[in-house]
Amino acid sequence: MTRRRLIASAAPVAFAFALAPVAAIAQIQTQAGPLPPETLRAFVDTVGTLGRSYVKPVSAEELLQAAIRGMVREIDPEGGDVLIPSEMEATPSATNTIGGVGLEMVARDGVVMVVAPLPGSPAQAAGIHPKDVLVSIDSVAVGTRTAWAVKALRGPLGSTVEVGIRSIGVEGVRTLRIERGRIQPRSAEVSIAGDDVAVLRVPAFSGNTTATIATALSAQWQRRPFRAMVIDLRHNAGGLLEASVGVASLFLPPNAMVAETEGRLASVNNVYLADVTRYGGTGPIPDLPAAFREMPIVVLVDEGTASGAEILASALRDNRRARIVGHTTFGRASIQTIQRVGPDLAIRFTAAQWYPPSRRNVDKVGVSPDVVTRGKDEKSEMDAAVAEARRMLVAK
Repeated sequence: MTRRRLIASAAPVAFAFALAPVAAIAQIQTQAGPLPPETLRAFVDTVGTLGRSYVKPVSAEELLQAAIRGMVREIDPEGGDVLIPSEMEATPSATNTIGGVGLEMVARDGVVMVVAPLPGSPAQAAGIHPKDVLVSIDSVAVGTRTAWAVKALRGPLGSTVEVGIRSIGVEGVRTLRIERGRIQPRSAEVSIAGDDVAVLRVPAFSGNTTATIATALSAQWQRRPFRAMVIDLRHNAGGLLEASVGVASLFLPPNAMVAETEGRLASVNNVYLADVTRYGGTGPIPDLPAAFREMPIVVLVDEGTASGAEILASALRDNRRARIVGHTTFGRASIQTIQRVGPDLAIRFTAAQWYPPSRRNVDKVGVSPDVVTRGKDEKSEMDAAVAEARRMLVAK
């Protein structure tokens, strides 16, 4: 049989798609206008051709779900994904028997990229770093499937998972066997460096982060007042946008600009101004002395600083409240939303992007530090940040 006859024999639509439904679907309006009938007919013909002539049997349901996945991932390669019910939770709930490895990930440039391993997690202990690429999990290729990767990395406590990792500047793929552990969220902590500089470590932004930080700072101030502060945002992959605004509000004048979000829908276009009462989250927030809105601040960042942490760093610098020390951050300014598109299916897509007060683009670019640290070990970076805070005190 010739190639022409093969193609011709596949042309009839095998599934029950008639021309009338195509014309009806074509009347669906989008912001770009009605769906073009010619393209819809080509889509229906493609479904029919594959359903009838693909080398292996395939159902109409499988073909249509593949089409949805392709549509979402092609239009939104950075954040788009199709989710089944077990993947629809933004953060899977922990149990006493299920563990994980502690990775924050995002789809970027056709791969799943590590934003940061959680501090103290099995992933960090295994040597996974920000901007590593997650190639495979238990010998299955990851591609851009972030939701699938999150689910695949979870399993019984104490069990192992094999992860293929590709790192910048390293040839080939490293294969790591990681034992799953219990991932415990870490709270913000305050300590003193020397006699006059407080160090505030913020690992993530959750509903009670602002109250936790305010309480810890207030307690430290009562024990020993300090004159400057280092806010450590290394390996902070973000969290709740409102929580990062709440933390920024502790150190900014009321109603100072913190961030702005923009998208095509009016509901995602918002301006976030410093307001502890509005964005403070859960828990009582003690009143902090006026000195907290005046003292020199240094923000310490690295390649694993992303999203809400970048909002905080940018807002403090753009309002001339802080200088940034460390390395250029990850660069994640997109905001995803999840929307059901059927009883057992949902799509995740990018609905908005945030901008700092300066309106600089952060997405994929990151926030550049004012002072780049030469060493990459944590102690030398902290020493540089504390030294910069003291320099600011002298210059004040």
